Amino acid sequence: MRFWTPGALYTALIVLICVVIVQFHAITFWSEHAAYITGWLWAIGLEMLVLWLWFQRRLGYQLVGVIGTTILLAGPVYTISADLLETLEYAQSDEDSRQAQIEALKGDIERLEDDLTTFRQNSEERTGWLPIIRDTQQEIAENRVVLRDLQSRRDEADTLWLTAALLIVQVVAVVLFHIGAILGITWLSRHRDRVMEQRARSMEQSPTERMEHPATPMEQPPAEQMEHPAEPMEQPATEQMEHPTEPMEQPAAE
Repeated sequence: MRFWTPGALYTALIVLICVVIVQFHAITFWSEHAAYITGWLWAIGLEMLVLWLWFQRRLGYQLVGVIGTTILLAGPVYTISADLLETLEYAQSDEDSRQAQIEALKGDIERLEDDLTTFRQNSEERTGWLPIIRDTQQEIAENRVVLRDLQSRRDEADTLWLTAALLIVQVVAVVLFHIGAILGITWLSRHRDRVMEQRARSMEQSPTERMEHPATPMEQPPAEQMEHPAEPMEQPATEQMEHPTEPMEQPAAE
């Protein structure tokens, strides 16, 4: 049984992808809080140590692996949280500014409406108030347009909830990626043990199989051929030996 089966290759690929994603945030964190090269060494070295501890699949090693995993994930979680928390603070500040502008515009509109009422009352007694009344009406209309624009914006509470949800999703995703790397490395460890056990079993069974099934010797000639060897070539008939050819008759003596 080979170690690098399709399942093992796929698991190793998953582990690699998960480690790369986690390391992208971990290297950023350690590089900011340590020297650039030192940050790379801290992040990669800690990741390798944690994976090696989980690969052993022993209780003592796994307890240390839990501590290492917590330290390793603290960096990526902090990096993600810092950016999104800054966004939350900016969104909250923007919302406070918007609410202040809305309140100020409402106060200006109320003041201008009171002034407009006064100007109209004065115009009944004296002339010359028409330009002031028109300017006041125009200013009120402009303020109402700005007020509607501010009020039509999406409520900041929705934005805050979306930002908080994005923060939670990213943090959970980073944690899941590292859990996936841990599960993958432990699966590879169990797979290695199975492969070694199967190889050892096959090596133990091989000599026994050779003893039970010895090699077949070369075929011997059939017993019949040994019992009945080939007959020699036929000899001349015995009759010829018993009755030799008579000599040619001689002419009679006269």
